[in-house]
Amino acid sequence: MTTLLIVDDDTMTRRIAENRLVKMGYQVISEKCGHDALDRIEQAQVNLVLLDQVMPELDGLSTYRLIHQKAPFLPVIMATFHGSTTLAVEFLKQGGADFIQKPVDFDVLEIKIRRILKSCGIEREIRTSEIEKIAFQEAECMKQVIAASLSHELRTPLNFIRSVAGPLKQALLTGEIAVPSCSSRIEDLRHAWTMLNDGINELIETALIEKGEPLHLTGFSLEDLIGELVQKAQNMAFSKGFTELEAEIDPAFPLLWTDRKKLKRILLNILDNAVRYTEKGAIYIRAVHEREKNRALISVKDSGPGVPEAIVPSVFNRFTNGLLQGDQSISGAGLYLSKKLIDLLKGEIWFESSSGKGTTFFISLPLGIGPVC
Repeated sequence: MTTLLIVDDDTMTRRIAENRLVKMGYQVISEKCGHDALDRIEQAQVNLVLLDQVMPELDGLSTYRLIHQKAPFLPVIMATFHGSTTLAVEFLKQGGADFIQKPVDFDVLEIKIRRILKSCGIEREIRTSEIEKIAFQEAECMKQVIAASLSHELRTPLNFIRSVAGPLKQALLTGEIAVPSCSSRIEDLRHAWTMLNDGINELIETALIEKGEPLHLTGFSLEDLIGELVQKAQNMAFSKGFTELEAEIDPAFPLLWTDRKKLKRILLNILDNAVRYTEKGAIYIRAVHEREKNRALISVKDSGPGVPEAIVPSVFNRFTNGLLQGDQSISGAGLYLSKKLIDLLKGEIWFESSSGKGTTFFISLPLGIGPVC
């Protein structure tokens, strides 16, 4: 049932209006002042407000402005006294639905209410249609992202697994090769599975960011976070045969207030690339507190082959293809993901690279996007 809210400081006027509007088939609630009306609008589903202009403390026009802030699509009819044309025009300019003069002619009021509610129903259908259209467009965009990622990032490891697994199975069944001789091929399959798993995880994270994943702000020690990531990267470095991975953090670094999980993902992507493309030499991680700017500056420097000049402008683009180094690609979805995440944290990311001399990635972000945000 349609619910109308009457706001009038005069008790007799409210009772008369309630009785007449109930007979018209509406559910009616009433309040004696603007402040109570605002509270009621927050608590109940109201379809239309009949608002008196002359009230103590908060007059009708002031009440309407506050109603419009809370419920911009809620229609309001203002009741004015004869001769208040200027006030009525101002009310309409500010978005009021209509006005009616006192003493109220309830036959005229009923016509106005029915016209306004009909118009609001049409507008509601249009807004709903627009929301559905936007949701459909977002879904289509997400499908394109998924299709592109499946085609670009996941096809390579899937094809590799298929090309190795079939012949390996046949060779084992026919006895062409012994089980102990399969270790290298099994390791290749494990590596391809890892690539596939990483690709799926990046696809999920990319989809969440494209959808608009919220921030989860916490205060934490950057030194502890980097120590945790260095330990993980060190294990990867050991498996590649080099151990030089050093971290230098400003000893007076203050507490960092941002989304720890997202910053961890950014740094993990960059460290993973650094270890992956460093065959010898060292990796250096440095964190500095830029006191004048109240920002953190983090750098990760590797001793790898550097970023090919041809792809420097597009390194942070989605699905950039790099030159191949052995069986690894210089760039993929990881850096695109890092750029999107750093944007969410109101930070910046860039790099400097020299062919054959390595690459340094820089991350700058505010010390706090704060618990008040």
